[in-house]
Amino acid sequence: MPITNALRQQLKVEIQSVHAQDDQREAKVLAFRSGQIQLMVTTTILERGVTIHRCAVIVLAADSPRFGSDALIQMAGRAGRAVDSPDDPVWFYIQHYTRDIQVAITTIEKLNHMKAG
Repeated sequence: MPITNALRQQLKVEIQSVHAQDDQREAKVLAFRSGQIQLMVTTTILERGVTIHRCAVIVLAADSPRFGSDALIQMAGRAGRAVDSPDDPVWFYIQHYTRDIQVAITTIEKLNHMKAG
C-alpha cells in the first residue's frame, strides 16, 4: 500500500498493512494486537469484532460514498473499546462534510453519553 510505504519513511515504528486477500492477515493482526506492530494500515476488514488496547483510529476518505454512517460508526468503534483506554481518539479525514459523517458523529456522541451516564 502506498500509504504504508510513505508512513515507513516518516515514522520510526513498526508498520504493516493488511487486507482481505493477505495470506499473512491473521499473523499480522495478532502481532498488532500484541503490540509488536505499532501502526496498522488496513482496509475495512478490522471494522468489526476487534479490540485493540490503546488504539487510535484514522479513517481516510471518510466522506466516500462507500462509507455510510453505520460503517463509520463500526470503524470508529475500534477505538476506546478497552477498559484501560476508553478515550482513544478517532479522526475522519475528509474533503467534504457529509450527512453520513454527521449522523455517525451524533450517534457516537449519544452512545458515549449513554455509556457514561
